[in-house]
Amino acid sequence: MDTMTDRAALTTPDGGVPRRRGKSKQTNWKRPEQVAVVKLDLDLSGDPVMRRRVERQFNAAWQLERALKREAQSKCQAYWAAEHERAKTSPKAVRERLGLDRGGFEMAAYRHVDDSKWLRHHLTKAVACHMADHVWEAVKRNLFVDASGKRMGVPHPGRWWGFTKLAGRARSHTKATPVWETWRLAGSLQGHLDTYGGGLTIDEALAVPAGVSLFSQPGALPIPVMPARMFSGGGWWDYQGPLCVVFTGLPGGDIVMPVRLPQGAGRFPRLVFFLADPGKWHKIDLVRVQDRRAPGGWRYQAHLTVLGSGYVSPSTTKRRGTVPGDRLAGIDANVSNIAVVSMNASTLKTLDANPGVVEATYVTPTPEEYGKAITLAAHTKWQSRRMDRSRRAANPSQYHMSKAQQRRANRRVSVGLPAKQVQLPKGARLANAKGVPTTAYREDALTSSYRRLKADLAQGAASTAQRKTSIANRVAADLVTRHGNRWVIEQADMRNWARLWGKRMAVTTPGRLIMALQREAEATGGTWREASTFTTAMSQVCLCGRREKKPLSQRWHNCPDCGLQADRDLLAAALAACVTFTNPTDPSTAQVDNTLRGVMRRRVEAQNEGPARSTTAQPSVGADGSNILAPAGRNDSTGQPRNRKPHPSRWKPRHRKNQTVSGSPPGT
Repeated sequence: MDTMTDRAALTTPDGGVPRRRGKSKQTNWKRPEQVAVVKLDLDLSGDPVMRRRVERQFNAAWQLERALKREAQSKCQAYWAAEHERAKTSPKAVRERLGLDRGGFEMAAYRHVDDSKWLRHHLTKAVACHMADHVWEAVKRNLFVDASGKRMGVPHPGRWWGFTKLAGRARSHTKATPVWETWRLAGSLQGHLDTYGGGLTIDEALAVPAGVSLFSQPGALPIPVMPARMFSGGGWWDYQGPLCVVFTGLPGGDIVMPVRLPQGAGRFPRLVFFLADPGKWHKIDLVRVQDRRAPGGWRYQAHLTVLGSGYVSPSTTKRRGTVPGDRLAGIDANVSNIAVVSMNASTLKTLDANPGVVEATYVTPTPEEYGKAITLAAHTKWQSRRMDRSRRAANPSQYHMSKAQQRRANRRVSVGLPAKQVQLPKGARLANAKGVPTTAYREDALTSSYRRLKADLAQGAASTAQRKTSIANRVAADLVTRHGNRWVIEQADMRNWARLWGKRMAVTTPGRLIMALQREAEATGGTWREASTFTTAMSQVCLCGRREKKPLSQRWHNCPDCGLQADRDLLAAALAACVTFTNPTDPSTAQVDNTLRGVMRRRVEAQNEGPARSTTAQPSVGADGSNILAPAGRNDSTGQPRNRKPHPSRWKPRHRKNQTVSGSPPGT
């Protein structure tokens, strides 16, 4: 159908063309660069009727998105099939004929809402328009190439279980009365305190010490009631009670979801930062998380976008104010450890014998962390095997029998017994000659137990990721406070590391710590530079300038010219602190500065016991004062080689049920 004819078909009930706004006559509002998002838990356990309405709203949105994606799929296929028409006229003309533009998808969404009738009971046209915009963004990635010259595939309709987010539209910031076209946050933080906080004011609540329960919220929060509309006001705009998320404009009434806030007083300053000023509220995305322990099997959250930067606690602000800005720090990232060396840059022309001038830190997980990671990996593997068995049992026709099952079947045939139906085939997936499965995994039938296991696995993975991120942030804050905010690191691709040492990286997560270090350094006004390994070769160069190629198995440096003996990782970190750039944004312009390298060498030699070295374990921080970077003759031991590839029996003994870690952890 022609796009212009399709749009003209949408008319008002009286037969006229619907009124649409024209070009804006005032300066458009522009969102600031920095925004923050806070997650608010929604409690729908107290009203089953309201919970079913939210579930039906998700169902209606999923049905609409699936219809739009199927329509987009057919239009994209028609566009790419019209090769001669695109060459004869123009690609733009073909897209206009097919309705492959933002306006065309918005009109299609309106048409679906008007034709279905029932969709209007759960969604508004503002939500439909916003969903059409999201589908159009996916279509654009298929029609047009990106900066690298690649295209994305045609958007496919997803599954109901994978549809977990309803994106909201931003509120208006140019009107006297704010306008929320989708989900809005009603109420106030003071109203929440008046209802569940014992009548405390915000200032009084901020004075409550951490560790004290501030709110007394019931197990099932009641649904707030909208104030009665009067002649000059009323409604949700005048509501000042406990916080709640509201969706208006539905024939069946408003959807109201109460917000449950953290009850501890230690989290209250963060809530004040995000929720005390309604003028910073921007938009709300409604998100659901599968949780079989929650009523209905889903937990609901409101992701509130707030204008401005995120929350920074006073203690963090005070700590960042003490970060030294006169130190040069180098970091050598490894699969099993991270080495950091820094020196004072304000006295480069002096020879200071103070042990604190050159400082080294070695970051590695503790044996307890290794034990937790091994236990978690074993549990994750057990859950994955259960999920695989469930999938195979529900789809036996998509798998081959294993060799043992095939031999058993052949023996039955040889003795004249009837063939036995295999309920759980243990062989490979049915695939073509190239190894591509004949039936896509998304077409498989999945049981309820499979979905419960998958939800539990995702919940455990999210909890583990959050714990590792918290540890990485804490260690990064300590390293930046100790070594300053001017950092240089070797340029490396973590994807190659993951292909070679996937299990080890799952334990140590060096990429997570490196990203936390970069954020912390930039947050304190420092710099983060990446140096190319081709122009620097930090692991192959000595402090005296001698270059010697060393294999990865050699973890200890012993220079025959100057006699320097040092840990290879710490030596590379020391050289990274001596790197300068012609262009700071181009890693290939990095070079080891000979002047800085000489200063580093003289200061190391001047320190009788070597640089002040501390060992930083991920869960805690401590100093051992060991001698790890020193000239020849000051170390009695050459050190144990790190990153040694572990023996399978050491990494995961099959004969042990309860695996433990003893002694030093094996390297890679």
